[in-house]
Amino acid sequence: MKKMWKRVSILLFTAVLLLSALSVTAYAGTKKVTIRNQGFTTSRAQANKARPVKKGTYKVKLGSKGSGYLKFKAPASKTYTFTVSSLKSKRGSCLGYFYLMDSSNYSNKTYIGQQKVKTQGGKTVALRISDGYRAKRTAKVDQYRSSRYGKLYVPKGSTMFLYFSFYNGASFKLKIK
Repeated sequence: MKKMWKRVSILLFTAVLLLSALSVTAYAGTKKVTIRNQGFTTSRAQANKARPVKKGTYKVKLGSKGSGYLKFKAPASKTYTFTVSSLKSKRGSCLGYFYLMDSSNYSNKTYIGQQKVKTQGGKTVALRISDGYRAKRTAKVDQYRSSRYGKLYVPKGSTMFLYFSFYNGASFKLKIK
């Protein structure tokens, strides 16, 4: 009986070590970024002041005004998926939207505009998201969801601007793959 108990305790100890190592590894892969407060603009020069991000997972914190930009430069030509989830606010319920923007629609590259992207339920330019308040389980494009993705083909070297606007400020998880 003692031998069996000893084996079980060693097994449990090993399992706890493995689980703690996995949780540390998952956390280590998440980068933190704070977005500067910035209102909506179609000026590439203004949006270009945004903090750069690469492929990966980020914990993003918006300033008190709840809006701003991040910029992503595509390392390769492919369809990228931008996912926002885990929306939180310290001041009550939170909801809003995000856009994927670039200058491909303009011959004059000093302007940027929203791109129509594939998402749950179809295509849209405004990707609506909520912290659960007003979130729907259905996949309609015009409804708020607790997790929302946008898929868009981006040529190598092109810069995408991600504009976020959330009521009550927010922090959220952003995954780019």
